Amino acid sequence: MNTYDLSLIQQSKYIDMLFTYKSDNDYNIGDIVIVPFGIGNKVIEGIIIYKNKSEVTNKTKEIISALEHTYSLTQKQIDTAIFIRDNYMCSYYEAFKLFTSPSKYTKLSEHYTINITLNDKEKLQELIKNTRKNAKNKLSFLNAIAQYENITKPVLEEMLDIKTNSYINELEQLNIITTSKLTVFSKNKFTKNKKPDIKLNDKQATIFNGIKNIYDTDENKSVLLHGITGSGKTQVYIEIIKYLLSKQKTAIILVPEISLTMQTISRFSNEFDEDIAIIHSNLTKREKFEQWLKIKNKISKIVIGARSALFSPLEDIGVIIIDECHDEAYKSEQSPKYDTIEVANKIAKQNDALLILATATPSITQYYEASKLKKYHLFKLLNRANNKPLPQVVIVNMLEELKNGNNSDLSKTLQLEMKRELAKGNSIILFLNKRGYSNQLTCDNCGYVPKCENCDISLTYHKTTHSYKCHYCGYEVSAFSSCPKCNEGHFMMLGTGTQKIENQVKHLFPSANIFRMDKDTSKEKGMSEKILTDFRNTSQSVLIGTQMIGKGHDFPKVSLVGVINADQGINSPDYKALERSYNIIEQVGGRAGRGSDDGTVIIQTFSHSNSLLFFLKNHNYDAFYQDELEKRQIFRYEPFGNLIRITVSSIDEKTAFSSAIKVKEALTFYNNTKLSSKLKIYDVSPCLITRIEQKYRYQIVLRSDNETLSTAKKMINYTLTAKRKIVLSSDKVSVSIDVNPDNML
Repeated sequence: MNTYDLSLIQQSKYIDMLFTYKSDNDYNIGDIVIVPFGIGNKVIEGIIIYKNKSEVTNKTKEIISALEHTYSLTQKQIDTAIFIRDNYMCSYYEAFKLFTSPSKYTKLSEHYTINITLNDKEKLQELIKNTRKNAKNKLSFLNAIAQYENITKPVLEEMLDIKTNSYINELEQLNIITTSKLTVFSKNKFTKNKKPDIKLNDKQATIFNGIKNIYDTDENKSVLLHGITGSGKTQVYIEIIKYLLSKQKTAIILVPEISLTMQTISRFSNEFDEDIAIIHSNLTKREKFEQWLKIKNKISKIVIGARSALFSPLEDIGVIIIDECHDEAYKSEQSPKYDTIEVANKIAKQNDALLILATATPSITQYYEASKLKKYHLFKLLNRANNKPLPQVVIVNMLEELKNGNNSDLSKTLQLEMKRELAKGNSIILFLNKRGYSNQLTCDNCGYVPKCENCDISLTYHKTTHSYKCHYCGYEVSAFSSCPKCNEGHFMMLGTGTQKIENQVKHLFPSANIFRMDKDTSKEKGMSEKILTDFRNTSQSVLIGTQMIGKGHDFPKVSLVGVINADQGINSPDYKALERSYNIIEQVGGRAGRGSDDGTVIIQTFSHSNSLLFFLKNHNYDAFYQDELEKRQIFRYEPFGNLIRITVSSIDEKTAFSSAIKVKEALTFYNNTKLSSKLKIYDVSPCLITRIEQKYRYQIVLRSDNETLSTAKKMINYTLTAKRKIVLSSDKVSVSIDVNPDNML
């Protein structure tokens, strides 16, 4: 009698634990089985996590059977799922769902065709001799089987232009042929434009050889490739993948945006004959399952996609490449709120594979871990592959524009440059550095932004209390009647939108071809790709958009980039605001000047004295990194400390608030008794966006040093699992946990 510890495939947090079952059958770890559960023996499904680890008792129930027509998880997938549960404090169900076959949740069946295989040539020849000469269709069928020996039914019928069902049945009964189901996959619809072989330049070749040597000889196979925009990082990836394919290995390439998936797959399709699998959220259920099957059946050795591609069933992984690794899209915003890079590091180590992080703008933590902690081998590409210079950066003080009577969102400097570049037939990008909460405070005279004295982040105005508040620690101060710095100006709310900018551009430049790319214009499937393709192929065009247009795109005709309002990101109430703003502005600016003409970037700001603008003007990442690192060390932010954000939500506001209070009280008790008060636990406060989808939201923020983070996670897990019924006021309360959140909205 074997015992099996199962994770039940159920969403309920109250059964987020392993349950022991028994069976005389020999199941494998990772199998999905059917079991009875609870007093009523409700039939549900579970995944086998451990075998013969627990003892049989008189209460141990038996497994009913294995679930048919499904795929088991591998030991590596199980280990990674448990790692995700422990590190991101999610449920077993949420962690394992990342790896389970899409068909398990979409109820899809595989796509089959019939494959015909000849078994007995002599019998077939005898049958051909004895078949009437006027049975032309049958003779054509028999002769085709004799000629091809192994052929699919659709190909055979198309070739002969006849129906073959009766002939196939006859030959099967005579044991002349056997038929089998063969999984059919549709080809990815990408036109191959075979380009001449691109030779690596000297610097690219040095980096390629260095990474290749690391794979062959070094135990630490993690790499950070810091390459400026246009430096040719992708060509280095391609050569690394070619090398690993020659060693019978496979590759995963992750990109932050779906629109970049299309661009990347097109580039890689021109380089590789292999059938590349694509994984991202815009696929239909059937498309997603088909791609999953291609990977599972080892048809595709290269997988390209957004962060979910990391969980595809690829085996023999040789390299995981995370392009634009600084991007926040690699941090999941839904539970489990995993960090893609941390999980990729786990999977790479399991497979003894390379992990390559690549970007023009590494996050502060990534660069610190590479340069100081030596967690990654650091390589730098600091020149563009075509030897062209980075674009010139011009800073425009919008306070002066206001004083001179220009109330437009477009400065006179930007308008003049747009007119000049459009006359040349070039293209322009207008970028709004905008996030979900866009209304930041700034003085209309001197540009001063009020900040929290404890956290060094900007304060947010609350109309109901007429006060400014910090959404980290709860610090609050009454709203100022005038600016406390210059004593003359008053605070104004900054904020504009893509549609407003589009209308202004149409008015100023009626003959320009204008494209707008935001959530409204990109709702329909394929629209993002269409907008980007049309913009790329159209002269005298202007592309207006937010975050999604600033990531990795290659537009040879773009010579000018205008950053409409840098302050909306710079003064966001978040300790990562400057890092995020540097990254996105440097990235979007890097779209300019990749073609024949040099590029220009115009940054419009009301905070013209902010040091960030100096670093951007000089493309000086190293100086920005040092400046930001010093601030992080003072306030013990990542990488020197950690923030954990617990969000409690409910349709009923009182329930949400009272549950958040109970969670905070429980955590405070365990912190005092188990951790000697090493954690800093702030008071319950409303989230910056207080209500989403009719649910009221309250948060508890905890601070932890690196040494106590693991214990803090266990404490939170225990409180919200074992003590869930005590600390939460209702079953209708939701709780999410985010370690080092990328935003505090």
